[in-house]
Amino acid sequence: MDVVVHRPSGAWTSRKVLIGKSVEASVLRAAEEALRMIDAAPTDVSFISHGTTLATNTVIEEKGAKVGLITTEGFRDVLEIGRQNRPSIYDSQVPRPTPLVPRRWRREISERIGPNGEVWRPLELAGVRAAAADFASEGMEAVAVCLLHAWRNPDHEREVAEILREELPNVPVMLSSDVVPLYREYERTNTLVISAYVLPILQRYLLELENSLKDRGIGVPLWIMQSNGGLASVQEILRRPIAAQFSGPAAGVLGAIAIAEQAGEKNLVALDIGGTSTDVTVVVDGDPEIQRERRVRGEPVLDSSIAVHSVGAGGGSIAWVDPGGLLKVGPASAGARPGPACYGRGGTAPTVTDAHLLLGYLSEERLLASELRISGALAEAAIAPLAAQLDLEPEDAAAGIIEVAAVNIVRAVRRVTVENGHDPRDFSLVAFGGGGPLYANLLIRELEMERAMVPVAAGVLSAVGLLSAGPRLELSRSHVQRMNAAAWPSVLDQFKALEEQARQRMVEQGFSADEITLRWQLDLRYVGQSHELRMAVSELERPDEHHLDEAIVNYHQEHERLYGVAAPCEPVESVASRVVAARERAMPTLELSAPTAVHETRRRPWRAPDGWVEALVVERKDLRPGAMINGPALIDSDDSTIAVLPGYEARVHPSGLVEIAR
Repeated sequence: MDVVVHRPSGAWTSRKVLIGKSVEASVLRAAEEALRMIDAAPTDVSFISHGTTLATNTVIEEKGAKVGLITTEGFRDVLEIGRQNRPSIYDSQVPRPTPLVPRRWRREISERIGPNGEVWRPLELAGVRAAAADFASEGMEAVAVCLLHAWRNPDHEREVAEILREELPNVPVMLSSDVVPLYREYERTNTLVISAYVLPILQRYLLELENSLKDRGIGVPLWIMQSNGGLASVQEILRRPIAAQFSGPAAGVLGAIAIAEQAGEKNLVALDIGGTSTDVTVVVDGDPEIQRERRVRGEPVLDSSIAVHSVGAGGGSIAWVDPGGLLKVGPASAGARPGPACYGRGGTAPTVTDAHLLLGYLSEERLLASELRISGALAEAAIAPLAAQLDLEPEDAAAGIIEVAAVNIVRAVRRVTVENGHDPRDFSLVAFGGGGPLYANLLIRELEMERAMVPVAAGVLSAVGLLSAGPRLELSRSHVQRMNAAAWPSVLDQFKALEEQARQRMVEQGFSADEITLRWQLDLRYVGQSHELRMAVSELERPDEHHLDEAIVNYHQEHERLYGVAAPCEPVESVASRVVAARERAMPTLELSAPTAVHETRRRPWRAPDGWVEALVVERKDLRPGAMINGPALIDSDDSTIAVLPGYEARVHPSGLVEIAR
């Protein structure tokens, strides 16, 4: 777990803390230790933000709440039916994920709203009360209400909610018309169910954390990172828990953008390698790509999020041999507990970190998280059985582990660049996380990229990103209509309604109306298509109908860029309107500490990708801006290690980041 404390002078302090049995206790311990390091009092804190993977882990590990689902008669099984697309088209035996809400906890009620919002069948209240009685007897911890076409007319859902809150006063109720007012029945239902599934756990954690911080004298509001890269208050997150589903990876991307801008770079590939996974994101002209749909445990989630592609290639990823005798790495991970075998915390499985230690990338002399000593003997003992399976020496098996992990990471970068119409040679790589700097040089060599950049505090950059984020709120609503001259009044009405809601909810979070910027967006597609592209109506606060025409022209151009074809003569329709409200915050300046006296040159054996070498070992804190290190070299710091290959050089930028180039 990472924490960064920034002071008005620009000085900053970072701290890595090993996660214990209680995540909340670990967060509090990290904050207390960081404040103690700079001799600051809790009352001195003026801003605090937090990124968490709790929502994601809750769903993946299936440790969420007991959820009851109320839906329109005839739609009880939509979670099983899903869509016809298959993850493996030629495999008829691919198992589908088990729904988070078992069939016995789903209830149908008699009602029907038409696609244009008209009432086809009135709501029968007796069925709602019967469902509430069933849920009470089953001990439900949350209830999700998802009625057909509620995105068009939410009246029936709101009536159902009133009854449920009377009958089940201590059980949270979530409505699809509040959480995800978008069409597509299966995706909407699944998104709502996931929100209800994580709500009690998220609510308990965030409220306890917020209260614990206040008890310790930190009285400022606690801000939570959202999937879209903006912050939200605790109450706003609990209103839409789905907004925190991909909170963890988003902060690191923001940190990478802010750091890269200091070096004048706006087109970059952000590479975050942590303990469990590798997360890769493309940033074009300073803006990360945004997805309107993500998947968790193989199921769709409708919510805007930074487009992060993840693969199971982190430091804790476990190496294994498949039935065909091939070496594999991940997706299973040793996690934080017990962690890699070299941690000495009970782990015995061979991991990527064990391989790095065995081959000299890491040193036994340096403590991890300032408290954990790693053991080369334990790493070798873990890798030896795997090496025997492969009929290799442990060092050769370790090299194979790193090579397989690197191939997985290269493939992930190609996925977000080449497969999306981007040439990786047009981008710089920003590598961070505990493991990113180890692979940075190798990746730019394999992908023929110009340079890699390793930020100051690379191992805790996600925490740095939390300091640069600002509050953000995105509201959307489906409304399918063709885009033509007559459409503008209707589009304008939708935007005004969403804008009014957005302003009100930002004010509820403590901002005045003149602090808020608002942007309008439309999800557009050609008539007959089943997928959309999100287009800005204008960068202006008050667009008019001419900007609508401009958005349509931009849609044709973007469609051609992505798919190689456009059809300007075909009609375009809007599927959803969106309003994004934000309050910008400037990235804090991270003042570099003065270099210490340069230590004597050290070297250690290092098995680089092309064989064993004697690597120059340098402490990053000893490097002044303008310093240049020729590979082979290893640049060590408390939070990460930079590997510089033979034939490459590392140069320290005035901002403190390390640039690697041929």
